Amino acid sequence: MLKFSFRNKQFYPLMLLLFIFLRICLDKILTFHPYKGNIDFIIPFLIFSSQSLIGYLIHLYYSKRNLVKEKTNSKIFYPNMKDDKSVISNKSSKTFSSKKKKLLLLFFASFFNFIGCIIRSDDVVNFGIKEENNSLLEIRIRSIQIIISFLLCHYTIRLNIYLHQKLSLIIISFFLFVLIIIELYISTNILYKILAFLISSTSCLFRSFLDVSEKYLLDFEFVDILKILIYEGLIGVIFYIFYFISNKAYLIQARNIIDQMSEFDWPFISFILLIIIYIFISGFRNAYRVNTNKYYSPMSRALFESTLDPLLFLYNTLTFNRKDEYIGYWIYFSIVLFCLTIIAFFSLVYNDFIILYCCGLQHNTYGEITNRLYGQQLNKVDDILEYKEISLDKSGEKNAVVIELKDQYLIKLKE
Repeated sequence: MLKFSFRNKQFYPLMLLLFIFLRICLDKILTFHPYKGNIDFIIPFLIFSSQSLIGYLIHLYYSKRNLVKEKTNSKIFYPNMKDDKSVISNKSSKTFSSKKKKLLLLFFASFFNFIGCIIRSDDVVNFGIKEENNSLLEIRIRSIQIIISFLLCHYTIRLNIYLHQKLSLIIISFFLFVLIIIELYISTNILYKILAFLISSTSCLFRSFLDVSEKYLLDFEFVDILKILIYEGLIGVIFYIFYFISNKAYLIQARNIIDQMSEFDWPFISFILLIIIYIFISGFRNAYRVNTNKYYSPMSRALFESTLDPLLFLYNTLTFNRKDEYIGYWIYFSIVLFCLTIIAFFSLVYNDFIILYCCGLQHNTYGEITNRLYGQQLNKVDDILEYKEISLDKSGEKNAVVIELKDQYLIKLKE
């Protein structure tokens, strides 16, 4: 009934989960740093600049490796092909329009990434009212991004959705609806909760736009992953500079942290080390995010992140002291944890990590398709080849196997 499946391309989402987890841990460490009250302004800048930096470093690595290969094969001659002038002009005009389209999509992808990053700030979602329990609300309703991505992909790039994926989306949608009803039911101010829902949903919407734009660039415009990382990061930095200049709170934080960093002490050294680690983790997180989007889909990328939601919810509930630890709260906690666990389980089903062998749900999974293809190839080999046991010594005991073409194929080859 149940089977775990693994393939080579699952390396990318697994590494994505690893770097997501590492960045969450680093965010928690930064909340205990002496500079914690004045570092909010620098986080978006680190996210965008690290994406561009890591993309550029990987690009340099592959460029040097390819250059070495080209030097070893420098004697290969490539003839020059002379095209007709009309053909060249048509190619140049198409190339120019294609470049404009790519740049426009990259611009919008960077804009979606920037807006989503700003919206995910706790202060934006909470409206300064911590008692409304809106902190980490996006984690509890993050699966709405899966539904948005599905609708966008269905009506734009026409991705195929199979039976096990449809079932997963239906079950995830049902438990998302349960979570929304629970959040509204326990809310002390429904208006604030609805506004928080709208803000979190907007963040998910922009993340979906980002993923679908990148998927289109990768699969239809054939843009290199590293170019997407570099240009998205640079455009995001430009967006952030304008936002930073217009944000008085960020300007105050920048002045405060400059004053705090005036002394060369342990907080200063530890902060610099944490910034370097943050650049490394955040850069590779974005690199594996784009790779996961390329080899899977926008829904898959969002679903992989959802697998960590039960653990994040459990950690944030059990590590912080709460004044409202009465039986009603623990009922709420149990229901939310159960819903997030079910969503995480069917996220793995959707992405073929878990295969359900019932009602034909396994039919279009990667593992079963590979097994059927491998079986067909073996059958074809058996039709052509003949296995004969022979003896290599005087005892007459058969101790070797010789593979030969069957007689009918030998005749055809001779003819």
